Amino acid sequence: MTIILFYKIRNEEFLRLIGLSPVMEILIERNLLWVGHVHGMDNNRLTRRILYSQLSKGKINHGRPRLKFKGTAKKEHEVVRN
Repeated sequence: MTIILFYKIRNEEFLRLIGLSPVMEILIERNLLWVGHVHGMDNNRLTRRILYSQLSKGKINHGRPRLKFKGTAKKEHEVVRN
């Protein structure tokens, strides 16, 4: 199949034509694989302790809360489960 560059085609359609997954789908899959990898580590590993820890002190940021990897991974897990 020949894809001509002059056609206006959406990314989703283009990726489907060449047989690739959308970028966000790949990122979600990789994040969940990494969280599963860290979850399987020993409890004393620094990476696992950091992922499952909470900050006790710090300055208060004003405005919209920043996206954190932990929250994003939870949302992605809920989407994949349902």
